[in-house]
Amino acid sequence: MELQTPPKGTIKLLKRVYINKSPWIQLERIYYKELDSNDTNRPDVDGLFFELFTFLEPFVPVQCDDNGAPINLQKNVRYWDVFSRRQVNQPSHPNSATTLAFCYKLVDNKYSFFLSVVEQFRPSVNVHTLEFPSGICDPGEDTTTCGLRELKEETGYTGVLLRKSPNLPTSVLGNDNTCLITVLVDLDLDVNLNPVQSLEPTETITAHVFPLCNLLEVCCSLQLS
Repeated sequence: MELQTPPKGTIKLLKRVYINKSPWIQLERIYYKELDSNDTNRPDVDGLFFELFTFLEPFVPVQCDDNGAPINLQKNVRYWDVFSRRQVNQPSHPNSATTLAFCYKLVDNKYSFFLSVVEQFRPSVNVHTLEFPSGICDPGEDTTTCGLRELKEETGYTGVLLRKSPNLPTSVLGNDNTCLITVLVDLDLDVNLNPVQSLEPTETITAHVFPLCNLLEVCCSLQLS
């Protein structure tokens, strides 16, 4: 139950470069039209017919300046640049799970409660971060199975589902989304007495179990150490 903080000086950023292609993410531009009820050119139709008219209206190819900004957008046409995961086909459906694992054990005939947290280095911010166990769903895998699997892989703990959230977009800058999977972990069960992680070769993740009674103080002390 003690904090085992890995040395922070073992990772060093080497270089940042711009790339045009990645096996994981890609840059996309979404064009959309903002319908203006006061538009004098709006056709004299309503409801489904107006939607059909708008759908059939041709999209004029867009030219861009040297910085990539459009210079000949049609009236009321807007755009939004996003990054998207190549593995995600339907942004409206959950494609990952984040596991909020509440742990408990019997201490001096009273239950003590903890929160399962993982720590890992994130190159994008060049620091170690505290996170909840999470990951992308495997093909054909539902979010509950994914959340319990990620908890087991990243912490070694086995939990039971308490509740699951609806689909939650994680950012307006991309198609990434998640389901928050809340689980209970009985630390007194034999399966959880000696947890063993199952990490990928490229993963370096430290599992923590923080007491809920002084969660903020523990997180702050870890940040300052």
